[in-house]
Amino acid sequence: MPTLNNDQNFETIISSPQKAPTPEPAVSKPAFKLDLKNKKLRLIGGGILGFFVLLIVLAAVFGKRPTAPLLPRPTPIPSPTPTQMITNPSAYAIDSAVLQIENTLLDVEKDLANTDLRETELNPPVLDLDVNFTNK
Repeated sequence: MPTLNNDQNFETIISSPQKAPTPEPAVSKPAFKLDLKNKKLRLIGGGILGFFVLLIVLAAVFGKRPTAPLLPRPTPIPSPTPTQMITNPSAYAIDSAVLQIENTLLDVEKDLANTDLRETELNPPVLDLDVNFTNK
């Protein structure tokens, strides 16, 4: 360590070689350092890896397989909705005017079913005649 003199004579100061202070790195090193050169660590890692490979192979060989081909599930057949019988008809169901209109409608439907809508009397006459032209 240099000593300071009041006379400011720099030639008398013995210089000693000093190292420059090294700055601290901004990123700290991890506390756990994995040493891959360690033989025991390699053996344990290899054993675990081999165990998992063996489990995967055994699961593939002895895994659950379907014994029969899978069939589609049957769809349920819809059942008809039960109808309810009307026990109390409305007042219009027994009204004489409504019953008369119902009977009239039934007669009109019968007349429509028996009516010939083609009207064959209006068809044109048949013109399929045997016509021959001969020279005399």
